[in-house]
Amino acid sequence: ILGSINAATHTVTFYTDLPQAQLGTGNITNVTAYINGTIDQETLYVRVENNLTGCYDIVTLELIVDPLPNST
Repeated sequence: ILGSINAATHTVTFYTDLPQAQLGTGNITNVTAYINGTIDQETLYVRVENNLTGCYDIVTLELIVDPLPNST
């Protein structure tokens, strides 16, 4: 998500809806244990904020789960 942006000067937070991402409240606190609320696909909103200026941008992240094929 950060690409060439310095991770030491920016904070990345994840949200389930755009209004929360815009306000910077109600973020997903444990992203490694997050379980999506919509089966197979969900859109998350990622807020990338500059720690020095407070300026931010919001991008979407599509979580897509492809089911494993059944072996026969």
